[in-house]
Amino acid sequence: MQNINLMKNYSRTELIEIYKTEVGRFEKTRDVQWKFNVTAWTLLVLAIKFKSENSALIDCCTIIVSSIAIFIGHLIFTWLIQNSLSSSKAIWNKIFDILNKYDDQDTTLIKIDTKKITENKKWRVTDSLWILFQMLVTSFLLAFFIKI
Repeated sequence: MQNINLMKNYSRTELIEIYKTEVGRFEKTRDVQWKFNVTAWTLLVLAIKFKSENSALIDCCTIIVSSIAIFIGHLIFTWLIQNSLSSSKAIWNKIFDILNKYDDQDTTLIKIDTKKITENKKWRVTDSLWILFQMLVTSFLLAFFIKI
């Protein structure tokens, strides 16, 4: 995903288009996140079912190493996706605030710096809680996979 120009003067119309783009990016990224989670969790459930029926085929070391790799991979993916969602939301919130300061007839060019916006974004508690929820579900499924 490529950010808009880092620092530039924009017209009101351009800012509205950037706003729409960032909202669209956020929604697409959130869809990817949900699809990935549902797919990963479904595959873990299928792995649990397979292991329960064929426990002699898989050794303990393979199970533990693969579980750790799955957990770390999912954590990294979740962190990156959540960071992307936070960046898009920070940009669109800033643009929304700027657009509300000017009336519809104003032709002033507005300077925004998206790099500064994304660097100064605040990590919200809900971001951390959402990551925690996803990792708890994954951990629960992995623990069940290991234990069976």
